[in-house]
Formats: sequence, structure tokens, C-alpha cells
Amino acid sequence: MIDGRGCAESVTQLFAKHGEVRMVRICAQGSKHKLPAWLTTAVAKMVVGSQQYALVEFAAEEDAVKAVAAYKDLDNW
Repeated sequence: MIDGRGCAESVTQLFAKHGEVRMVRICAQGSKHKLPAWLTTAVAKMVVGSQQYALVEFAAEEDAVKAVAAYKDLDNW
């Protein structure tokens, strides 16, 4: 579970269980205009149900796939 602060360190710690994390960006709802252009396009189609969300970049795509599989079930957090 991510701690209440939602800090990059806690997100990194959670996702590092599945592989090398290169970057974590914590975003607030409605902050899409503050993201780099390459990220804005990807985030534009996301449905975010929280006030904050994290974008996590892994060193290897297969590690990202493992993390998605592990955390797809909300009861597994």
C-alpha cells in the first residue's frame, strides 16, 4: 500500500518489487498541462478516479507488465 503522503519514494518502493524503476512522477488531478508533451498525449486518454496518481517508468517493459499484473486486482495492494 502506498503511504498517505503519496511520495515518489513510497511509490518507487512499492513498484521496485517488480523491477528497476527509472522514474516516478506524482501528479494531481487536472495537472496534465504541466506534463511534458510526450507524456500529455498518453495521459489524456486515462481515466483517473483519484485526486493524485503516479506515472511509473520501468527500465524494462516486461517489469512494467509484471507490475500491472500484480496490481490489477485492487485487493492486492
